[in-house]
Amino acid sequence: MKTLNRILLFVAGLLLAAVNFVRLWYIDLIAPQYPEGLRLVILTSGWGDLQQKKIIDDLNHYVGMHPLPEHLPEFTILPITFWFFAITAIILAIWYKRKLIWTWFILYAAFGIIAMADFYKWLYHYGHDLDPNAPLKIDPFTPPLIGKKVLLNFVVWSMPDIGGWLAIIAGVLVFLVIVLDRLYVKE
Repeated sequence: MKTLNRILLFVAGLLLAAVNFVRLWYIDLIAPQYPEGLRLVILTSGWGDLQQKKIIDDLNHYVGMHPLPEHLPEFTILPITFWFFAITAIILAIWYKRKLIWTWFILYAAFGIIAMADFYKWLYHYGHDLDPNAPLKIDPFTPPLIGKKVLLNFVVWSMPDIGGWLAIIAGVLVFLVIVLDRLYVKE
């Protein structure tokens, strides 16, 4: 059973390393004037398609939303954090210690909660700190963290992208290691 758990930890580490090389999250905006839609891509290290970001910033200007900054502190913190969790998961696959695996999982879950809370804080800020002199007056709102929201004639979708799903799967794999380890100890 320990061999399987080591493999699962190693795979979780590889998945977390891969998060730094793929899209983490996306926000789609669909409207009649943009039938192909607009997509804001978020990577661990920055924005994906800067041309799409500029179009979205220009549109957001009409309702009083501030432009998205070119760089956020999170774009420095996220790659380092994912590398930390990737490397430590691989180390745990080699140097298997139950208590450290539990500690890793608790820290990773806390990181996930903090990251989502931070993302929500940014969304709330952008939807509530509206310029009162904007051409279009709308009530303050919060763009969706996950799921769908309609704003004026735009349908906005926010979802994990490849990297987000890899991060979730890695966490599930480590949780599975903990469960399998408990079952193995009981036998």
